[in-house]
Amino acid sequence: MAHFDERILNEIDELGKQTGALADRLGTLIRNAEQHLQRLPGKVEAQYVHWFDNKKTPPIRIRFRRNPRSASASWGFFVEQASSVNYIAKVAQFDVAETSLVEANLPLKVLAVEAIPGIFAAVRDAQRSMSERLLPAVKSLESMVYALETKGGV
Repeated sequence: MAHFDERILNEIDELGKQTGALADRLGTLIRNAEQHLQRLPGKVEAQYVHWFDNKKTPPIRIRFRRNPRSASASWGFFVEQASSVNYIAKVAQFDVAETSLVEANLPLKVLAVEAIPGIFAAVRDAQRSMSERLLPAVKSLESMVYALETKGGV
């Protein structure tokens, strides 16, 4: 009969506590990063695809966007791993349902940490692009409204 080593059980208990504490801390840090972007007055959707250095880990796509399941139209990070990859053409297909990064499984959260700086850069780029598009639109409408006001139409 095989002998059960109680040291293994004790080690599992200790490692479980450590893993749980680290996972909780990672979740808190992800929520803090997400909340920073949620506080922006002019939020825009953005996405970033992160390719890992090794070809064993499929790329992940992380998005900052509205949460479609939230009645309050909250924003957050959503993540998914590529379902198929062509490394030569550097093309990834994402057809697995994305999940909220806060709710993602632990291995996916750990992978997503590498992509978080990239999504911040993508948000910045998306905001710059939107601002550049908004400026002429606002100026154009301002001149039209001004013309209407001078004619007494507004």
